[in-house]
Amino acid sequence: MASFVSWLVGAALFFLAVYGLLGWLNVPAGNVTNWLAIAGIFIWLLVIATVPWNIHFGAREVLSEAEVSRERGIPLEGSKLSYARMLAQRSLGVAIALHLITATALYVWAVNGIGAIGYTGAMAALLLTVLRPTIRFYEFLLKRLAQLRQGITYPREDVVELRGRVISLEQKIIALEDQFAEDNPNSFTVRQRQFQERVLSDLAALRVAQSNLEAQQRSDLIKISQESQAAIAQLSEDSRFLGQVRELIRFFKSVP
Repeated sequence: MASFVSWLVGAALFFLAVYGLLGWLNVPAGNVTNWLAIAGIFIWLLVIATVPWNIHFGAREVLSEAEVSRERGIPLEGSKLSYARMLAQRSLGVAIALHLITATALYVWAVNGIGAIGYTGAMAALLLTVLRPTIRFYEFLLKRLAQLRQGITYPREDVVELRGRVISLEQKIIALEDQFAEDNPNSFTVRQRQFQERVLSDLAALRVAQSNLEAQQRSDLIKISQESQAAIAQLSEDSRFLGQVRELIRFFKSVP
């Protein structure tokens, strides 16, 4: 719509530029009123030959696509189809009425003094009543054929199935993102981090227990070593005492 409005503004500026150029070149171009009338008639004919017919055939394209979807078993909203059907009918009536009213008004205007411009505009309005819908209908047929070709190349059932798969994949991706989300206390990432923290805590406790056990083992080894040395010393002392007792017994036996 914005491009169409800008095109209209450009057309008006074009007429003004042509009129100014002819005046600057001293070429007889009539008065400003005639040029404004020509520009106004041209723009108005362009509007009535474009806007209502685009709306009409746009609504027909929607209805055509809806018919294909209905044949494929795709559910559609009846209210939207009714609106498109109503829009197609009313826009057709408005378009034809605008052409006829414009042609009649320009003819009356020509009879009352505007001259050839009015007759030309009236003829153009009548001609566009047939020419514009014919061109637009041709474009509609080309687009319809392109849709049929696309439907043969990419069947709508396959497109619907592919869309279902894409939606399913999107849901799975969202579920995976939720499972790995940092702000979800039940996510895999948070639970994995908690598990790692517990494992690290248990490893730290095991290291402390191992260190304490090693210290206890060293203490026990030292104690056992000391006890062993004491026992060996005691055995040596007892051995010397027994040797002395044997010497005394041998001495007493040798006395007559």
